[in-house]
Parts: sequence; structure tokens; C-alpha cells
Amino acid sequence: MVEKDQRMRVLVLDSYYSAFLDSFYTRHRDLSKSPYGEQWRALMDQCFGTADFYSTNLIALGHEATEIVANCEPLQRQWAREHGVKLLSAGCSTRPGHERNQHLVSA
Repeated sequence: MVEKDQRMRVLVLDSYYSAFLDSFYTRHRDLSKSPYGEQWRALMDQCFGTADFYSTNLIALGHEATEIVANCEPLQRQWAREHGVKLLSAGCSTRPGHERNQHLVSA
């Protein structure tokens, strides 16, 4: 365990393969209507990539930590709803190989 003055706040910013996210939300059709915490937990329980392994162990050591799946649109939309953030658009590039970009503006 770390001393209080040595604790860190860690944010693990992750992205998942689009095919995995599409498959996951196809198998869990109503999940996108669920609260952020429920969606996040369901994603982490898949143990895809690093899942929440970093934050779980950092928390066990006394740090503050969490993971964000930045490219998970249903999850990020729900977070925005819960935090009063208005989404302007979820634009898609028409050029091959370019990821979707989501533009956020706080209310």
C-alpha cells in the first residue's frame, strides 16, 4: 500500500477493435440503453485487451485509477447523457482507413 502523499491518479485510455465492439453490442442489443457503469462493467468482464487489469491492481495498491474505452460510441454517448454533455455529431470520414470522430460540446 502506498502512502497518501504518494498516491497517483491514473487514467488508462484504451481503444478496442471496431469488430469486437460491433460484435459485443450485437450480442448485447439492449446494453447501449443501460447506464454507463453497467455497460463499462460488461465490457471489462469480456477481458478484452487489458480490460480493467491496470486499474484493478493500481486501486489494490492504493492509487485512484480507471479505464476509458474512447472509441466505444454507445458507452461514450451514455457517459455524455449522464454528465449533461451534448453531442454535436458523430462524423465519419469518407476516406478509407480513417476512424470515426466524435465531437463533444459541454452544455
